Amino acid sequence: WILATRLGYAIQAEPYQGKATGATIPELGVGGSVVIDLISELPQDRKYSLFFDNFFTSLKLLEALKNRGYHGTGTIRVDRVEDAPLRKPQDLKKEPRGTFHQITDTDTNITLVRYMDNSVFTIASTATGVHP
Repeated sequence: WILATRLGYAIQAEPYQGKATGATIPELGVGGSVVIDLISELPQDRKYSLFFDNFFTSLKLLEALKNRGYHGTGTIRVDRVEDAPLRKPQDLKKEPRGTFHQITDTDTNITLVRYMDNSVFTIASTATGVHP
């Protein structure tokens, strides 16, 4: 696992040593635990915006990051949006490219955007919505 800058420079690394690697916070799973473990080495006087792919992204991880003062943004798997009232991917596939549906949870300030491009994908963020 690698924590890197936007330019690709490695800041922190943890070698993968089997499926138990990084599962230190059970409610976040392996992906979320790895993110929390990697950022624990960052300087505490600065807060960062973190970006990750759908292996790592979950609503619980975004809440945990927000509670630590970080923003997080990443693609999120359909089965990880819990009961969020987003349009279903199969319905959005019938729409023209560029169609999206956005919701924001007023308690956690997590925004979910489901977007139709070549295929349907969903982004979760505590930093931004459709319009940055």
